[in-house]
Amino acid sequence: MKSTVLAALLLAVLGACAQTETRKEVGPPLEPPKVTDSKPHDYPGLHQVVAYTADIWSGALPEGEEGFASLARLGIKTIISVDGGATDVATAEAHGLRYVHLPHGYDGIDMLRRLEIARAVHDLQKPVYIHCHHGKHRSAAAVASTCVALGYLKHDEAEARMHVSGIAAQYTGLFQAVRDSQPVDEATLKTADDSFPAHAKVSDMVEAMVEIDFAFENVQHIEKAGWTTPKDHPDLVPAAELGRMADHFKNGGETLPADEQRELAEWMKRSYQQVADLENAFLAGTQTREEMSVRFKAIAQNCKDCHAKHRN
Repeated sequence: MKSTVLAALLLAVLGACAQTETRKEVGPPLEPPKVTDSKPHDYPGLHQVVAYTADIWSGALPEGEEGFASLARLGIKTIISVDGGATDVATAEAHGLRYVHLPHGYDGIDMLRRLEIARAVHDLQKPVYIHCHHGKHRSAAAVASTCVALGYLKHDEAEARMHVSGIAAQYTGLFQAVRDSQPVDEATLKTADDSFPAHAKVSDMVEAMVEIDFAFENVQHIEKAGWTTPKDHPDLVPAAELGRMADHFKNGGETLPADEQRELAEWMKRSYQQVADLENAFLAGTQTREEMSVRFKAIAQNCKDCHAKHRN
């Protein structure tokens, strides 16, 4: 009997040690954002961080190990992504963080998804960090609607914090989602799904747009560095990133049904051709940096025009 007990204790100790070894060392605590802040906070690998309540925050996608380490140093326990991109669950767990994936679009948040996000915030360990890609629009609406639903903020208070996050006025559906939110009782909250998935399946088109967004940001870094590899992003090869962005536009257009969303498909095709031409010009070395930047600005404007009509 004694040997059995000793063996069990030894296994428990070894298990605890193994868990400690896999947990990342994150460094000293960071100063958390305050609900009185008038602008977002930036931390290593973490941007656009805004506190809506003392333990419910909005912000941008954590950038690799550095971003997740910052979350851990800030004391965050649960991360909720409302972005369409894949969640880096392994890195989050290595820092002792739970990841939940409940994506929604730019056109608003339906009642069911609002309830699911609110229940996750209510049930799971706090502080909670809710993010989209940039931390300005979708995450702001998700946090604001959740705080209203849980009775933490009134509508005008929630909307005021959305402006601190930097949400753009054209995303009327996101503002409407917050205005449609109402405080919910415990019974209503419990009707929402409590599986809290770490990965959610999104459409091929959403996946394509996520990849385009990442590629576009990489090319922005390259453009700011004078069309060379940026010193702070030595992994970015200009020709490779331009080719990658062109491929994503091409593939994104091909995911659309042939008889539907023809205008959007044409927009994607036009963007693909613009990026392919820019890539060819870069490889040929026939244009100045300024001329390259003019071409890139035209691509950016084409994206903005498309987003104004089709982003959701």
